[in-house]
Amino acid sequence: RVLELGAGHGLPGIIAGLQHSARVDFHDRAANVLRSITAVNAAANGLALAADESSQGARFLAGDWRQVCEMAKAKSLQYDVVLAAEAIYR
Repeated sequence: RVLELGAGHGLPGIIAGLQHSARVDFHDRAANVLRSITAVNAAANGLALAADESSQGARFLAGDWRQVCEMAKAKSLQYDVVLAAEAIYR
């Protein structure tokens, strides 16, 4: 499982999913970015999207890094790789 922090357009996670058959969780602070940009790009590039939390496709996690860390602990999410590219935006 791969986590992309600050995904935005999600290119690193999309590549990981397509080229390495990784199961990817995309994170962004803004839920609207995940819905309107990240998920759209992932689907347009052929990455399967999870229908719910138990599905095998890409998942989308919104919130700041502290919230994502707490969510990962609460849901027992574990990652083999954490990606970040231009993760800080101001």
